[in-house]
Amino acid sequence: MPKSGKQRRAELVARRKARAASPEPRPAAPISDDELPVDRAQLKPFNSYSGPEWFVRGTYRDVEFRCRDCRQEHTWTARAQKWYFEEAKGVVWGQASRCRDCSAKEQLRRAEARRVWAEGLAKKRARQQEEQG
Repeated sequence: MPKSGKQRRAELVARRKARAASPEPRPAAPISDDELPVDRAQLKPFNSYSGPEWFVRGTYRDVEFRCRDCRQEHTWTARAQKWYFEEAKGVVWGQASRCRDCSAKEQLRRAEARRVWAEGLAKKRARQQEEQG
């Protein structure tokens, strides 16, 4: 005998509640020494039907990358990834593109550019006030 829409909805709601109450699935493969587990509750929310490889796998692993400035090979460690995605709330699709030294240089360059811009804006406003007053 077919079920009514009300009965089907009740079953769906019950299944959803059971799925939400169940503990987070653990990675199928055992975690090695160079892997760290992903705490999905700590990630910045993102709207996608899937996720990056580490998200699907459930663990962070060391990733090799080439710095965009110095062009040297570097390693983005699992611990650094965990900090970036879970504590700093980085975008889950993000990846490392600069090494630490080049990142520090880029931050100084941007800070200097902001300082120069703010000084120029202050001079322009001072000139405009002199002309008006």
